[in-house]
Amino acid sequence: MSHHLFLLPSDLIGGAENVLRRLAKHFLDKGDAVDVIFLSRKNRENDNTWLDLSGANLIYVNAHKELVGAMKMLASRVFQADRWRKRYNYAFSSHVHCNAFLSLMKRSGLLTADHLVMRESSNMFEYIKDRRQLLMRVLYKFYDSKALLVCQTSKMKEDLIHHVPYFRERHVCVIPNPVDVTEIEKLSLERCPVSISDYASDSKLIVSVGRLVKEKAFDTLLSAFSRLGNDVVLMIVGEGYLRRSLEGLAAELGISDRVIFVGHLKNPFPVMRKAHVGVVSSRLEGFPNTLLEKMILCRSIVSTECADGISEIDGILSCPVDDILALRDSLLGSLHMSDDKTAEMKHQCLEEIASRTCHQFMERVDYHYPK
Repeated sequence: MSHHLFLLPSDLIGGAENVLRRLAKHFLDKGDAVDVIFLSRKNRENDNTWLDLSGANLIYVNAHKELVGAMKMLASRVFQADRWRKRYNYAFSSHVHCNAFLSLMKRSGLLTADHLVMRESSNMFEYIKDRRQLLMRVLYKFYDSKALLVCQTSKMKEDLIHHVPYFRERHVCVIPNPVDVTEIEKLSLERCPVSISDYASDSKLIVSVGRLVKEKAFDTLLSAFSRLGNDVVLMIVGEGYLRRSLEGLAAELGISDRVIFVGHLKNPFPVMRKAHVGVVSSRLEGFPNTLLEKMILCRSIVSTECADGISEIDGILSCPVDDILALRDSLLGSLHMSDDKTAEMKHQCLEEIASRTCHQFMERVDYHYPK
């Protein structure tokens, strides 16, 4: 039986964390052993989806800050070496500081792993324009030169090598994010946490899922939606610091009666399954996992070209970012699409999804890993 390690800053779930969780589940389903280490204390909220990973060994460093957690973990590895004497087949991480920390552990002999796999979770130099770029460059210097560095898209790889030129000599590859169709379809059949009929009994439903933050461009989505007819309802699933501002914008646009802010849902998939249109309106993404989930569940898909490669995916209607009229036109095109065309595009979506399994992800890791 193989043994694998996943290192994360906390047990809160976002896009990068979801990818690692799916890979951990993939190994558990194969009968492998999985350790998941969180560099912070346990999240007290009752929607911790890591707890649903049956058989995983969840280890909390129990620190209020990730830096403190990293120092505590280092100390325990040094002074309690017998406790940590394990050999891992694969060790995974997916955040720059976690990648650097895992590399430091391996190079110092405090971690034994045959394969070190580190993901880039975003176009870091697009997101960060201030002095934090200097910190990122310092952290990149800690990366293990023998590790495999996985980018989600070709542009992400090109941007990374452009800003960190010595990575050109490292093992950097492009592997698309994996998705677990079986798990998503199973979860989508659970009881819907929102009574859709209360809001859209006689209307078509558009659904968008994401944190209510600037990068997700819900302001653009609301403006585009306000230009549609009154027979459409928009449901936004997610929470964030912009919620009050977005609710104010909906009122200002006169669409409050047709826009439902659901808040955070542990399982948004039953809502997606009922959508006529699933929409991603983001300004910038590494690659939106919610797009892949919508491609599985929603009747039709609209997305901005917020990540490299989206415009090339058959089966979705794409448009430029921050273009209100283009987003409106894409939504209208999806809403008024014929049944035959909708079925054809849905088939194309599922064909794309079929190439993104966790098994295929690991096959690509093995192919690219330095021999």
